[in-house]
Amino acid sequence: IFFGYMKRAENHWSIIWFIFFVFLKIRKQNPHIHLWILGLAPRPLLKLIGKCISNVHVAGAVSDPTLAFQKADLSVAPLLYGAGVKIKVLQMLEAGATVVATEVGAEGIESHKKLHIVNKTQFGKKILELLD
Repeated sequence: IFFGYMKRAENHWSIIWFIFFVFLKIRKQNPHIHLWILGLAPRPLLKLIGKCISNVHVAGAVSDPTLAFQKADLSVAPLLYGAGVKIKVLQMLEAGATVVATEVGAEGIESHKKLHIVNKTQFGKKILELLD
């Protein structure tokens, strides 16, 4: 699960990077993996990607993502830029989700047993490890 206000450039471009540079690679190794993208106002490009790439689901706005966080095997915060504490990551952790995040995605958040902070090159490896 990825969650965020999709009009924000850092959310939009980070999830696009994640799809093309992480998700497609890990899907080759685990063809049953799915990516659900939740959040208000997904841009047309992201909607098109969701229609064209199998196992990528652009759900858009949800009133409360908590249940989705709880049901998912894990959540991701592959943010490439931005500043400050990411409330979405705190929400994921509060719901009991396991979260894989970049350093930017985890900025300002204290160590947590379910938060896995990795660099961009290790993101896919960590996801596969956690799903194994």
